Amino acid sequence: MKLLKIMVLVLVTAILACSCSKKPEVVTEASQAATEAVTTAKPEETTKAAETTAVPPTEAIRPTETVKLETETVEATTDAIGGRPTKAVEEETTEVKAAVPQKGGFGYITFTIPESWGEDFSMESHKDQDGTLWTEFHEEPDYSNGEGGWLCSILQFPGNELTQYNYLPNYEYLGEIRPAGSTVYGLVIEYPSDVQPSTAQMDRYFKMYDDLELLKESITAKGAAKIAWGEGGVTEYIMPESDFVYFSEYDLKDMTKEELRLARNEIYARHGRKFNSADLQAYFSSKSWYVPGVDADKFDESVLNDAEKHNIKLIEEFEKKAE
Repeated sequence: MKLLKIMVLVLVTAILACSCSKKPEVVTEASQAATEAVTTAKPEETTKAAETTAVPPTEAIRPTETVKLETETVEATTDAIGGRPTKAVEEETTEVKAAVPQKGGFGYITFTIPESWGEDFSMESHKDQDGTLWTEFHEEPDYSNGEGGWLCSILQFPGNELTQYNYLPNYEYLGEIRPAGSTVYGLVIEYPSDVQPSTAQMDRYFKMYDDLELLKESITAKGAAKIAWGEGGVTEYIMPESDFVYFSEYDLKDMTKEELRLARNEIYARHGRKFNSADLQAYFSSKSWYVPGVDADKFDESVLNDAEKHNIKLIEEFEKKAE
């Protein structure tokens, strides 16, 4: 019985000893598993995290691409401004250049060429022996062949002899030019009296001809000269022909003393003479053609032509007789 107790005690002790030795192994395996989990699983998770973090670098590449794209866009814009728009600017500059009015002038006038004419015209200016100034326009850029294409001529003729042009159908009287201290000039446009262009250029010719009105409207006086437009300008004179027509008693017989006085001084006023009489100075200053330039005491009567000297003398005689 005693032996049996001893054997049971030994068996229990052995069982207890086995249980104690197995627990550390379990802990060790758990520790190893935990270690492996830390060293294996966590690195994997870290790698995954790194891979996940690597996505932002991928997104970081996108900003780079975006920047690149924006740079390209900016470059493209620059190209658009510096390249194509440069072209556009050049084209606009060309258009502006083409649209810049072409100015011309001769004698006592200036004018502007109609924009529609472009470069398809020629212009020649001349002075005749009698002092007439004229500028002719042709539809062709080179008029050396002398065939057709004549559009019109602008004439400035000394003396303003209205009767020479007033009743001819292809002449248009525009007015009177009064240069400073010089002879009065008539301003006239002469048009073709028949068809001028070749058949091939008919459409272009008539388009240019239609724009002659623009040429006419652009005429202005040059420098100190003035233009009295239309025959209304001519009627600003008491005697508009006194600088080239020799008057007779018949021309003066119905005039009053005051009209005669104005007519006589009108001859001097044509040459820019100033007047000491306040009423005469005020009267002539109201006229569009009057350009005062010479003091009364410095006026040189040698500028008067023979017709003017004759008329002054005749008018003085009638002034003495008039009441």
